[in-house]
Amino acid sequence: MEYVSCDGLRLDGRRTGEARAMTFAFDVADDADGSCEVTMGLTRALARCYGPNDDGASARRVDAELAPTCAMECDYRDLTSERTQNVGYGKRSSDRREREFARTMEEALRATCELERWPRSRIRVDVVVVANDGGAHACAMNAAVMALIDAGVAVRDTLACASVGVVDGEVLVDLNRAEERARTSGVTMGAFSGDLGQSEVVMEVLERGKVSVGVFEEMHAWASAATGALAARMRRATLKRTRALAESRALEKF
Repeated sequence: MEYVSCDGLRLDGRRTGEARAMTFAFDVADDADGSCEVTMGLTRALARCYGPNDDGASARRVDAELAPTCAMECDYRDLTSERTQNVGYGKRSSDRREREFARTMEEALRATCELERWPRSRIRVDVVVVANDGGAHACAMNAAVMALIDAGVAVRDTLACASVGVVDGEVLVDLNRAEERARTSGVTMGAFSGDLGQSEVVMEVLERGKVSVGVFEEMHAWASAATGALAARMRRATLKRTRALAESRALEKF
């Protein structure tokens, strides 16, 4: 199967460096302090944020250097996977790969949030992938960031995440499911994108295969550009959400 045509178009009509359409739905979980459902193409992830809440026990469990700040806990599950279909909501995943990615999310979100604002407190983020057409890890991370923002948690910058892979010798951005199955190597990267175009990498996970330094650098460059574009979409959605909240609360006063 040819995944990129002679005209540089992929099977779904996108260019090699083009990400899928991205949508956001806020306040989709009544039991959470903040929530957001993010779609990237046909992939959909729902994130719930609980906290910051006072929790002395949580503060004692974390490492000594983290005790003066807020503890961050994450859980990640892919409901489309046969390994976790029978795991009820609110129960931690028993799958090793999902637990490993949950730890990666925790590290990235610790670097994103201003946790020193809430000493001896706890924030919990639960993310479930409800539809997976590729790029589930990137979609889940973006949903987690937006849920934190919806909960009013202060962040240092908008962390955006994108997947990049090599398919038939071509570097492709934001792989769909068919492309993921055909890729020889792949990386998921999360980064802050500065006002002047610089990016600060927060997480970078090589998900399949070994690559040469040259190919990895090309993948890194494509991923950096993709995270910048996705971060701009996330900022626009955040601004739209903030304006809607401000308008609704202003009307409530009168």
